[in-house]
Amino acid sequence: MRYEFIAIHRETQERALVQVKTGNTALDTDTWSRFPEKVFLFQAHGIYTGAPAANVVPLHPQAIEDFIEAHFGIMPRAVQRWIDFVRHHRQSH
Repeated sequence: MRYEFIAIHRETQERALVQVKTGNTALDTDTWSRFPEKVFLFQAHGIYTGAPAANVVPLHPQAIEDFIEAHFGIMPRAVQRWIDFVRHHRQSH
């Protein structure tokens, strides 16, 4: 099973896997629940299948948007520019 990257907590050294999918490709929590590590899943349209699992955290698009909005000041400059572009685009349509 492939994943995007492994995140390592700087204090506890706990490892977590990250998997991202775009388009309409679903992410199945059952597949990822077999890993011993915590697993963060992000599907751009929030398409998740399978049962909830203690080690699997499906991240929903709105939660990511809310986090970015709430923490705009600490986002990298490139992300801030992208957010400003999206805000402007939404307002003009």
